[in-house]
Order: sequence, then structure tokens, then C-alpha cells
Amino acid sequence: MKYKEIKMNTIANILVAEKIIYDHKTKRHSLNSVVNSIQVNMFPSAIITDVHLKFFLPSPEFNSLYKLVIYAPDHVVVFSSLIIEVKNFRLNCMMPGMDAAVNVKFAVTEEGTYRYCLLDENNNIISEYPLYVSLSE
Repeated sequence: MKYKEIKMNTIANILVAEKIIYDHKTKRHSLNSVVNSIQVNMFPSAIITDVHLKFFLPSPEFNSLYKLVIYAPDHVVVFSSLIIEVKNFRLNCMMPGMDAAVNVKFAVTEEGTYRYCLLDENNNIISEYPLYVSLSE
């Protein structure tokens, strides 16, 4: 079967990790301990995570604005990033895209799933990552 190019929309992936390191020399991100859940000693608490954002773009010329928003289990916004400008940083021979890492600190007040959501300029969720927060035993 022959490969056929199709017109695509922006695709974004989110991963939450304990630590993300960017090597400026190799231009690569290293993720240490991707997490699905975090335990805290008490509520309220503050948690700190690193967030890896990976974008696949529809064209090398693509340029748009996004923001990272975290919703608590009761749907209240507990974190909202500054606007992230997304544009192609890859070579012409590669699929257009961009990778970024963001460090976030926010308050957790209850047990449950905190949703890391990437929103486009129209506040549509284009990607999300669930992080479960619970009390340590």
C-alpha cells in the first residue's frame, strides 16, 4: 500500500513527570518518572510536576497560541499557564512540530483526578492528561 499524505489538524500530547531535563546541545527532552498518580501527606498541599507538551503541526508555517489549564476534581481551575506560542522548530525534512516542557506548581485540596488540559485559542481542549492525587497511608 502506498503512503498517502492527508491534511491534518494539530495533534498534541501531554505527559506529566517528576522531572524533565532539556539538553540544549542535543536539543532533546529527557523525562524522569512519568506519573499517573501522586500521594500527599495532607490536604491542602502543593504539588510540583513537569509537563511535556509534544505538538505535530499541519504545516511548517503553522503558528498558534495555546495554554495549559489544570482542573481539580470539582472542575475548578487550579492552574492556568501563560500563553504558549506554538510554531515549527523542526528541519524541513521532518514532520512539522514542537516540543516544550513546563514546570507547574498548584494547590490540591481534595482527593481525585486533576485534569491537565491543553486549550487552543478558542478554549477547546485538544489534549488532556489525568493525574490522580490521594492521601498517603
